[in-house]
Amino acid sequence: MTANKLQEFQREVAQLEAKLETLKRILPPEKETPDLMRKVQALAAQSNLTIRNFTPGAVVNRDFYQEWPINMAVDGSYHNLGMFFDRVGRLSRLVNLGNLKVSSRTDQTVSNTISASCVATTFVYVEPPPAPARRSQMSARRGRHVLILLLGGAAVATSMHAQAPAPSPAPAGSPGARADTLKSIVDQETGAPEGYTYSPMGRRDPFVSLLKPVSPDQGPKTRRPGMEGFLIQEVALKGIVKTPKGFTAMLLGTDGKSYFVGVGQRLFDGVVTAIDATTVTFRQEVTDPLSTVKSRDVKKTLYPSEEAR
Repeated sequence: MTANKLQEFQREVAQLEAKLETLKRILPPEKETPDLMRKVQALAAQSNLTIRNFTPGAVVNRDFYQEWPINMAVDGSYHNLGMFFDRVGRLSRLVNLGNLKVSSRTDQTVSNTISASCVATTFVYVEPPPAPARRSQMSARRGRHVLILLLGGAAVATSMHAQAPAPSPAPAGSPGARADTLKSIVDQETGAPEGYTYSPMGRRDPFVSLLKPVSPDQGPKTRRPGMEGFLIQEVALKGIVKTPKGFTAMLLGTDGKSYFVGVGQRLFDGVVTAIDATTVTFRQEVTDPLSTVKSRDVKKTLYPSEEAR
């Protein structure tokens, strides 16, 4: 009986250690956090949102990780906000969006119907400080055991939740709340539904009154039909053809149509600058007033594994 329990415990430890490795993969080290926050900022701009505020908050220290909050405020449309949330959810590193507040603008235009604010929080794994060899090993083991026990507590809590009524919410600083946070981190990485992409699909913006028409967009924000109206982020590379004059790329737009483009083709937020046998390079314009960078190169390749490098 004891041997069977030991084997069962060893299997549970192995599963929890696997979850621990997953957790460490999705928690960026401290040195990568500024780059991750810049990616979130870029995703907001790519979703056609105007950033009004992007301010780092105070770092919150936990037992073995830190919470890095960013206070954000944006203007745009309801569907642009939905696309931004969808893109943030696809990041390989974990970013939670909370304290969301959305309000209707009084001076609405077609692409500027709401003002929204939220707190984007990423979690940073904190490595134990260096120490003498024996003490360092004991400290690392202790930290590892604490994390495994917390993950185990989250797993047990899940099992009990399936058999009993939901308990009352735990206080923000309680151990139970930390275990729930860890469980949600792992579940979001390993159990997120695949194949879903947010799309307006012709649905109306719920923040636009049916009785009061909105004003038309003014200036360069008005999108043209066809390729010139697509964001670089919105198009997908489907093929590249070699012709006597060079390479031509086939891009799929959000309207479900395919377009053949060459070097110099304009998109809503940039231009095609180069095409070779496997890759299309875009020069994307950065319109964020908080950024000192005015343009960046974006590459789309026929082989996604190479594009991710």
